[in-house]
Amino acid sequence: MTTELTGLINPTDADNIPKIGFLVWSEISDDVVTYSDLKSHVNATGILNADFIPEPTPSKAYHHAVNAFRLSDYRTLVRKVKNASGSGTHRHQVTVESEVSDERSLAYSATAWTNFKDGEVTVEGDDSRLKMKLQTWMDDYIKHVKREVLQAYLGYELNRYQSVVARKQGGGLTFVPVTHQESLEALQTVFEKCGSTIYTMPVFDTTTWRNNAAGFVEDDLLVEFNKINREIDLLLEEARADGGAIKSFKLDTRMKRFAELRDKAQVYEDLLSFKAEDIRAGIAKTEQRINNILTGANSNYSTVDRVVDQRKATAVENSKKRAAKRAEKREADKAEAKRARADREAVESKLKAAKSEAVAAAKPVEKKATKNLNAPF
Repeated sequence: MTTELTGLINPTDADNIPKIGFLVWSEISDDVVTYSDLKSHVNATGILNADFIPEPTPSKAYHHAVNAFRLSDYRTLVRKVKNASGSGTHRHQVTVESEVSDERSLAYSATAWTNFKDGEVTVEGDDSRLKMKLQTWMDDYIKHVKREVLQAYLGYELNRYQSVVARKQGGGLTFVPVTHQESLEALQTVFEKCGSTIYTMPVFDTTTWRNNAAGFVEDDLLVEFNKINREIDLLLEEARADGGAIKSFKLDTRMKRFAELRDKAQVYEDLLSFKAEDIRAGIAKTEQRINNILTGANSNYSTVDRVVDQRKATAVENSKKRAAKRAEKREADKAEAKRARADREAVESKLKAAKSEAVAAAKPVEKKATKNLNAPF
């Protein structure tokens, strides 16, 4: 559409009408934009943070390239296979499908294997051009922002704005509170520069829309609450199969998500003047359930961290006891050495005294000369 249409309400008047938020949906294009340009657009807003843009890693680039190769020919099958080279490495087998005309059937032949390790790609097999193709796709992925990356970034930003899903069937429609209007407008500017569009429709503060928004919020909070609860049930089920041992950080992660859920509920309670009492009660009940496990009040489970801490405490106590025994032995050895030294010094002193007496006894006595008082005549 090249002609700009004019509505009955001008933008200034519309801005002055009280709003509770915006309905948001997007149209992400496949236009080429580099990561450097995207970050520049984001930083230029002065509001958004480019650090939140998903970074392209060599590993992600490799998997993107493998998938691109898979889609390039429907007769080519690319499957991941076991790799004995350790973590951080990936291996895929390329299998070509062909028709066997005489037998009216299909034949499959493994033609190449791709390997990814330490950011490098190697290829084994007959396809000499495969490595070049993969490297080209990888280089493109590292440099240019893909559609799915823009979608992921948009989703991350909308989550930061405490958004809730406004359309269940088909999705794609999100409600964002009016308190995030400035950030939302900045996000629109960024995506417009990238060739994409974020649409926003103001939701005016009417009784109908307050009730509609409250319904969005309650449904969204309930979905997330049930999701976290199912994850906790699965963790506890796995723990029971493992003798009741459970890693506490997994429970801590769910506790943090409950805290975020409670914060979101508070935002909408303040915005819409309603109480999400059922969700708050459910969160409190589940948090108590988790706390009982973390603190040891529930004896059916034992967190791995607490077991490790107990082992560490026992090891420290044993170490202290061994150190005390060594110190006690050192003191005893010192006392024994001191007594031995005193005994030796006493013996040496006696020997010295005896030697002195012997020397004195062996010394000859000098005779004193007598004076002759008689005259020599």
